[in-house]
Amino acid sequence: METLETGKVRITPEENQYLLFTLYNDGEVTSDDMSDIREYLAQFDGKVSLLVLRESYYSFSSEALLIMTREAGSMINAVAYVDRSPQDKLLSEYAEKTYLRNIPVQSFQSQDEAASWFEQYGPLPSRL
Repeated sequence: METLETGKVRITPEENQYLLFTLYNDGEVTSDDMSDIREYLAQFDGKVSLLVLRESYYSFSSEALLIMTREAGSMINAVAYVDRSPQDKLLSEYAEKTYLRNIPVQSFQSQDEAASWFEQYGPLPSRL
């Protein structure tokens, strides 16, 4: 399965169980990035699970936050964050209480712990 690269975000299918969503380039995630992400997620026949890794410092534009608030629940089963620091933990808690409030969100110390949590949500859906 192909990988999506927006210049700020990389999405890669992992173990046919979840999508690895990596924020890898400092900067603002915009509505243009969200359009690419939306198009990528739309290729799946059902909701997906996202494991989020933060490898950079980033922000979301107000338009990007609005898109996530409105659309995440229709495309995403659950979101797991791997927190590198207390600041990351605060960002994960903010996401859980705001733009991802209608989706199960959990924070973990390692990618392996997060991947294990996704077992309850089943495999990635097939592609259309």
